[in-house]
Amino acid sequence: RSFPTEQAAVERVEVLQGPAGILFGNVAGVGGIVNRIMKKPSFKPAASLGVSYRNDASNLRIVYDSTGPIGQSKKFAYRLIAAVQHTEGIIDFMKTDRQFIRPTLLWKISDQTKLTIEPDITYQRTVVGYRYDYFDRSANGRIIQVPEGSNPAEDYQHTNNKKYSVMTTFIHQFTPDLVFRAATFTTFNFLFDDDPRVATALNGDNRTVNRGAADAANGYPNGYVQQQDRYVGNYYLQADLSGKFNLGSAVFRPIAGLEWKLDPNQISIRRTVGGLGGIANAPLDMFAPRYREFAYPAPIVTYDQQQNNTDARGLYFNNQV
Repeated sequence: RSFPTEQAAVERVEVLQGPAGILFGNVAGVGGIVNRIMKKPSFKPAASLGVSYRNDASNLRIVYDSTGPIGQSKKFAYRLIAAVQHTEGIIDFMKTDRQFIRPTLLWKISDQTKLTIEPDITYQRTVVGYRYDYFDRSANGRIIQVPEGSNPAEDYQHTNNKKYSVMTTFIHQFTPDLVFRAATFTTFNFLFDDDPRVATALNGDNRTVNRGAADAANGYPNGYVQQQDRYVGNYYLQADLSGKFNLGSAVFRPIAGLEWKLDPNQISIRRTVGGLGGIANAPLDMFAPRYREFAYPAPIVTYDQQQNNTDARGLYFNNQV
């Protein structure tokens, strides 16, 4: 998957090395494969609430997990996992906020047949800010430490991620040794980046910086904002039939199936005209910051777009003796 998996929803992780990596298709798994087993609904009621806090990184995390039958039903069970997290990390001005929810449903059609539906939603915002310390251009050559409250990137440079996905798994057991399985997985990942271009060197007054002056040589206006929208999708289908039979003293465990995977990818890049706040070349005063008062300029001066698709299809057969 092209988006991190929330660990609160992971039951366990399996690592299959070498030839075992191609047991379930996956042309990329020749050297091995990592399988994440997600938590499933259970007919046995259970609930938990976990809270953790780390003061060294200002990390607060809350996880709720609940499962059980729906009402008195013996056919339907649910599992609800929700997590919120705020992390400031060990780097100044770097912050991450995440919200995650995963409501799953298990339908026990019969003792031999089960259908599981597993949607999840993840929102994550990461602020990547910087605090610059500068070298004085005067003869004394001292280091100028910019106040911690001065940070032109804190309110501007950030990444917003949104992921929506759903997985369905259908399993039918013809006999204890003959099992059919079909699974689909669809995910929509939306990433939005906002990146202000600010110069990294003080002007001669030792207190102001130009907005993106370093990019002028590349033909971009001084002090522009670069915005990037990215969409990454995953569409996956897999179906297989596995069995077991004896032939004399030998035991055979064959599995045969098919898979199809489509990964569309689209990137759009916009560069705003003028400077932050619409004032080209207006310097930022590092010792008297008022960055929150600036607004993004609306006009678009350049626009780039890239689009591609990866389509993989395969049949596979494996037999263990």
